[in-house]
Amino acid sequence: MLKADEVFMTGTAAEVKSVSTINKTMIGNGKIGNITKTLQKSFMDVVMGKDQEFASWLRYI
Repeated sequence: MLKADEVFMTGTAAEVKSVSTINKTMIGNGKIGNITKTLQKSFMDVVMGKDQEFASWLRYI
C-alpha cells in the first residue's frame, strides 16, 4: 500500500476520504488523486439525490 499512487478510506462519518500519509510515508504526491475525487463526487451526487439512477435508494426523513 505504501507504493500506491493513491489511497482512500470509506466509512459512515468519513464518507470517502483521501489518505495522504501512512506511517509518515507520503502516498503518491500527497494530494487527493483523480480516482478519489471521482468517487467523492459520485458518492455525494447519490446521497444528495443528484444521480437519478440511485434515487430509489434514498429515504428522506
